[in-house]
Amino acid sequence: MTSLTRENVETVALRAGLLNSGEKIVRYELEPYSESKAGILGQHQLLRVQISDQTRTSATHKSFFVKSLSDESTAIAQLMDGIFIEETHFFDKVLTTLSRTCRHEKWLPTCYLVQPKQLVFEDLRAQGFSIRESFPLNETDIRSALSSLAELHAYSLMFEGQSSKKLTEIFPNAFKERVFTSGHKYGEIIALGFKTIELMARKLGLDSNLVPEIMRRVYESVRPAKDARVPNVICHSDLWKNNLMFDQSQPPKCVLVDFQLLRYASPSIDVGMLLYINSTPDFRKKMESQMIEHYYEALRHAISRSDAEIVLPSCEALKEDWQKRRIVGMTYACMYLPGHYLKKEKSDLLMNDPKILEKWLFKDRFGLISKAIDEDPIYKERMTAIVSDLIEEEKHLSLAV
Repeated sequence: MTSLTRENVETVALRAGLLNSGEKIVRYELEPYSESKAGILGQHQLLRVQISDQTRTSATHKSFFVKSLSDESTAIAQLMDGIFIEETHFFDKVLTTLSRTCRHEKWLPTCYLVQPKQLVFEDLRAQGFSIRESFPLNETDIRSALSSLAELHAYSLMFEGQSSKKLTEIFPNAFKERVFTSGHKYGEIIALGFKTIELMARKLGLDSNLVPEIMRRVYESVRPAKDARVPNVICHSDLWKNNLMFDQSQPPKCVLVDFQLLRYASPSIDVGMLLYINSTPDFRKKMESQMIEHYYEALRHAISRSDAEIVLPSCEALKEDWQKRRIVGMTYACMYLPGHYLKKEKSDLLMNDPKILEKWLFKDRFGLISKAIDEDPIYKERMTAIVSDLIEEEKHLSLAV
């Protein structure tokens, strides 16, 4: 893991507006950000900086969040190395370019230092932001997360509204599909994910023969949309609960973190992932249409701040596109939630034991899942709900063709 030099720390302090005339850094230190991992692919630390000058009797203390690549030569480290570059490029190049012409509300953390193997951000935790311990998210949190997601999507729409080029033309090496593809290490994880879905369906008495067609449909759906009525946007593409941080205000503000799996696609992909991973089937049954409308109004509001002439898709067109692509969100749920809904001691091991996590990601997930289905009726009920949703959606889409 790359260490921070004093020069690095001084750069961070200057960009954070901490070093005025006569002030200097007295000391700085790195410590673990938390006892357990907040994410599965990076090394997280807290940078504490002490600043003082001759005119003050007390020093100023400030903390920053440091995200680094691991120096380990494991499959997970190789995976991280392949996607960390996406996040560094986003903060160093893409965001810098977009911010020259676009104003936005706070939906992401401020980044003060970008290095090939390290990023230094503001410490959101010190500002009262945290990951929700309770799961699934409640309606208020989902609305806040959808509002922040709309800010991200509006940001790229506002930029393209003022530019003569698409973002993919300006940044040809950004937003490459890294998840549903055979050309990336992450593709191995997804291939195993579909195999696991097939095994789950078979064990639960569902039609596993539809899984190959689901896979084909999902790979097609995440590509940039060709329907001119629905624009493509920068999609976050990793909207599980640990990448959503909320403050204590009412309603809470939500900040999105971890921009490693960006893609350029229909906004429905992100909306579907957010809803299907972070809410229950009952919630979606009652509130799905309202959540799409909430997202649409948040998108419209964000775009209204721009001076550019932006043609906003109609809410009806967005809902129609959502109906075609929400199967991607259902697929994400079938890949994320089996691990998340394991009993706490098992899910904690996945998050904190590299060997167990590596086996889960690249070799075998069904062993743990099958055992949990046999031993835990609630787990079985939850897995049945998400897998049957996916299978039934594929039946519905096949009949609609």
